[in-house]
Amino acid sequence: MDLLLGRVTQQAVNYAIRSGVAITGGYAMKQCSRLLQSTPKGDERRELVDLQFRLESKIRVRLFLCE
Repeated sequence: MDLLLGRVTQQAVNYAIRSGVAITGGYAMKQCSRLLQSTPKGDERRELVDLQFRLESKIRVRLFLCE
C-alpha cells in the first residue's frame, strides 16, 4: 500500500511540475510576442527574436526532461 501511495504521489508531483512549466512557458512566450510587436525593426528586434528562440528552446527541453 505504501508503495502504491508513493508512486501515486510521485506521479502527481511530476504532473504538477510539467503543468507549471507549461503554463509559465506559455505566459513567457506570450509576453515575448507582445514585446516584439511593439519593438521597431532593427538590431534590438533581432536580438529579442534570438532571445525568444533561446527561451522557447529551453522551455521545450525542460518539458521533455519532465516527461
